[in-house]
Amino acid sequence: MSTDNKILLQDIRARITDRMGDIVHTIILFGSRVQGTSAEHSDYDVLIVLRENANGAIEREIYDICYEIDLDRDILIDAKVLSVEDLATLRGKQPYIQHALETGLHI
Repeated sequence: MSTDNKILLQDIRARITDRMGDIVHTIILFGSRVQGTSAEHSDYDVLIVLRENANGAIEREIYDICYEIDLDRDILIDAKVLSVEDLATLRGKQPYIQHALETGLHI
């Protein structure tokens, strides 16, 4: 994992934990940033897996945190939020989620 990518994932996790407690199970960077096919302004595809199911307010807060990081770093994070429980459902079986789990960088 590149140092920049690791620092980004650690920053996302730290900010979520600071505001919302220890709700994150894992954070996964996937897509072009991991595959080495990204362009200068490619987004960062991030799957945020929570320990428990999230309601709309929790998801919005996580998206707000990612947006703040976007502004701080002049990047674009495309975040998806799921729970560990969601991974066992049809939602968790979607091809992009399976691809993220299998090939992404976990922290």
